[in-house]
Amino acid sequence: MPASMVSRSLKEAAAAGIPRIVMFGGEPALYPGLSETVKKASRLGLFAEMDTNALLLDDQKLAKLAASGLSALRISLHAAAPSDHNRAQNTDSFYKVENAVKLALKRGFLVYLSSCLTCINAIGDEVEKLSDLGKRWGVHEIRFLGYVPPRKASRDIHKRISSCIRKSGLDKYAHSCFTGPGGGICSAQRGEMIFISPEGLIHSCPYALKVLGRIGETPLISYFPRTRERTGQDRKRLPCAAS
Repeated sequence: MPASMVSRSLKEAAAAGIPRIVMFGGEPALYPGLSETVKKASRLGLFAEMDTNALLLDDQKLAKLAASGLSALRISLHAAAPSDHNRAQNTDSFYKVENAVKLALKRGFLVYLSSCLTCINAIGDEVEKLSDLGKRWGVHEIRFLGYVPPRKASRDIHKRISSCIRKSGLDKYAHSCFTGPGGGICSAQRGEMIFISPEGLIHSCPYALKVLGRIGETPLISYFPRTRERTGQDRKRLPCAAS
């Protein structure tokens, strides 16, 4: 994303009362303007978080990001067993991720795990194993996503994950698209998030295909139903990527 679009997006987010931004990819640690983006967000009072595979996060990089104002890291880990994660990631990365998690915790970051499960996983088993691993490592929370092949989107895998979380008593520690307030409604549909692509296109979430608008054409506040309700505007349910 060009620096000018980054600045505009952050300023609009702050003006709309959005409390948090998440830098998403691809891999945001590759972005040359990462530290400056974090600084701009911090100056505007935005809580800054990064969604990352953590492979580029050594202690020096983490120290620089902490000094810039980054508060939280959401780190990808796709299986509790090193061999299963490495196969899913197609790289020998399990222990690099573990090391990055430990370094980030020492630096005082909030650290979350993000795990993508598929229909071929033993989902209930993996939810429990990854949650146990996250607790042993000391991470604050874990998010489970369901991988859905293109054009075969379905809520079923997310519902299965949510059911496993509830049955395992992990509601306070693990989450998925359809856990939390609203039950079968994801956070995008509840008007709690939007996604801006590097081209400036606005989607309801990173996985939604439908384009809602473009940054600079409509104020970001118009995409948040709860905020529109408070300002007297009509509430409109946003489209779901998995419907």
